[in-house]
Amino acid sequence: MNDHARGLRQLTIITRIRSVIAFYSWADTVGVDITYENSEIAFRDWTEHLVHRVQIKKDILQMTAYRTAKAIDLLIARIKNVQKGPIHRSRLSAASVNKRVLGTKADKQNLEELFEFGKLLKLLSDNLDYESIIKPLPLIIKIDDEIMLEEWSGFPKPIGPRPEESTTQGKYRYRYRSKRIEYDPTLNTRQPLVNLRIEVELLIFVSQTGLNFSQAYRLKRGKFRFKTASDDYEVYRTYKGRKQGEAEFRIFKGYRSIFQRYLEWLEKICPSEEDRLFPFSSKHQIPSIHTPPSFHAIKHRCNLLGIKYIPPITLRNARVNWLLRISRDPELSAEMSQHTTEVLIQIYEKPHHQSAASEISYFHRSMEELSEPPSPGGCAASSGRFQQNQQEHNDAPKADCINSAGCFFCEHHRDIDSFDYVWSLLTYRSLKVREIERDRSPKIAHHEHPTKLVIDRVTQRLKVFEASSDKRSIWVKEAEARMREERYHPMFGGLIELMELNFG
Repeated sequence: MNDHARGLRQLTIITRIRSVIAFYSWADTVGVDITYENSEIAFRDWTEHLVHRVQIKKDILQMTAYRTAKAIDLLIARIKNVQKGPIHRSRLSAASVNKRVLGTKADKQNLEELFEFGKLLKLLSDNLDYESIIKPLPLIIKIDDEIMLEEWSGFPKPIGPRPEESTTQGKYRYRYRSKRIEYDPTLNTRQPLVNLRIEVELLIFVSQTGLNFSQAYRLKRGKFRFKTASDDYEVYRTYKGRKQGEAEFRIFKGYRSIFQRYLEWLEKICPSEEDRLFPFSSKHQIPSIHTPPSFHAIKHRCNLLGIKYIPPITLRNARVNWLLRISRDPELSAEMSQHTTEVLIQIYEKPHHQSAASEISYFHRSMEELSEPPSPGGCAASSGRFQQNQQEHNDAPKADCINSAGCFFCEHHRDIDSFDYVWSLLTYRSLKVREIERDRSPKIAHHEHPTKLVIDRVTQRLKVFEASSDKRSIWVKEAEARMREERYHPMFGGLIELMELNFG
């Protein structure tokens, strides 16, 4: 009752009650009497039972098991007045969600499935108008020249001729159907067709507005007005007394005629006291705004026609990613989808091969072109256009395009993200260490040796490179191991060998 009073969704409350029933059903099966003292031990044993079902029996999914246990975990934490429940000490965890990168072939296939499903939704919406629903059954919906749907509004299809049309005295099979089924236009005989149309319109609505499925299903009926917003429409609810309200949702211009047609159909087919925008109803339950449809009707038609059913969340994700690819503006796409930019990037954005290839190509075109300098690394300057780094020590080697040492004190020198670069850099440092060890020139007070400054600069770059990522740290360690083994990079290995021969 507390959850209901503080505004928790009724569907969430029902899910938690089912989890409690599952927990106590398991306890009855194993003969455990759950008390305040042993609740955590019982919960741990129950989670092991769920893990067994996930990994061995494989009759439930890992996420289903985790969500079921999480509901009990919250209750135990609330009862014992602790911040964390016992689920963090169990072997149950939420299934990791990895974003799959779509190749061009996979993305093309997904788009084809979306277009085929969308075409079916539009076709059903066009054919399930008020006049077609109330006319005598069956309702024939032509999919193409060879395929059609024969709708009997939930009643069994007759087998054999009607008695008045029979011309033979032989036996025949015939399922009785009353005249009331054919000519009664009330919801008593046409409710399955009405539900089918509502399912179709709800799926189209979610795909066009980007609203969350549960949010869209809970919308109320009323009069709406449309206001142009760029290439779309903002839809406002009309209140009495000319009260101006906030925009309910945003739609594409092409969807306005379809949405208005549905509102007109709803006025004819449903009583005025029904206040839901999508008044799906069932014979087996009381109509409730907290119990959304399961889309059995449209799933059944998809199976008959061999078309893949696309759930609301996939339709919404497809719209978000389509907007993101077209606009290349995460903030605009997030605003149109009614959530934050962080949620768009972290949850809804799906990696796309073609878009990624285009962005990588643009990145490389916008980046500076590198040429090969006399030192390890790359040069971003045009040939012969070196520039001294003004912040360097006065005794540092002068920047030029001839000496390797001069490159490290030039503004245009660039690191290369590869092991070969790290190996050559360490080999070059080893060469400079040998040079300064064998240097016999007199030391001048208050002056730094240029070679010492080169060594310090290379060491500094190696430290930054090593700390930037684990992969680069492994490269540095491998290159250092080669230095200890005297396996030098070919770029400077010959110079080191000549130095060793000359100085013994």
